[in-house]
Amino acid sequence: MNKIIIISCLLLANYLIPNANATDVPKANALKNSKINMYSDYFGFSDLRKYLQFANKTNRMMDGHVPAQLSKPILDDPLWLEHKAKIERGETTSELEKTKLKALLLARKEALLNYVGIPDGQYKYFDRYIDFANSSKRYSILNNQIDESGKSTTLAQEDTITVYCDDLCERQVRADEIYARLLIWSLAVNSGIENYREFIVIFDTSSTAELWKGNNFSGAWKIKNLDSSALCKYSPGACDL
Repeated sequence: MNKIIIISCLLLANYLIPNANATDVPKANALKNSKINMYSDYFGFSDLRKYLQFANKTNRMMDGHVPAQLSKPILDDPLWLEHKAKIERGETTSELEKTKLKALLLARKEALLNYVGIPDGQYKYFDRYIDFANSSKRYSILNNQIDESGKSTTLAQEDTITVYCDDLCERQVRADEIYARLLIWSLAVNSGIENYREFIVIFDTSSTAELWKGNNFSGAWKIKNLDSSALCKYSPGACDL
């Protein structure tokens, strides 16, 4: 997999000033540094050095180089497996059990943010970087467009995997938000979805669609609800008359 480069000083110069000659070097360096500082500010960093460290670690994780302390999949955690087995048996989980599962997710999320060095624990900047990096990889950095919220403005059907949540699945998802994050991620993993890739969840019973994303370390999270046009686009037969 090609590395996602949006912060490398040398490669930014190659992308943005591909044919610079010796007389253009001062101008090229000024533009290159300006772009790097712009990215640093956009992703929430006032310290350029910390931003470069964050981008390097995040890029490596997205390329599959996950550090040992973040490598254990959340779906292998005994707490999740016990919680899942209980629900599958039709048993009710207590509030204490739900609280423990929520604490597990939060602890793993904080460990991730601490590793990459997100300022003040602001997860939105990590999510924004992932969105931008994925868009850059799929459409190339020169053609990528980002809206004011930092989200990619394009969702390519050929790059989007759809998973289906049947009646039982939907009832479980709506009943328990924490369980939902891990149940949806288990469906995504079984469908071959990679870490940090957006995917569509189709809920058969309610005929609704949602956009999700996830990773092996902390499960999945919903990005937004999708309108009926997305349901028609990603669920064959859903809009047949």
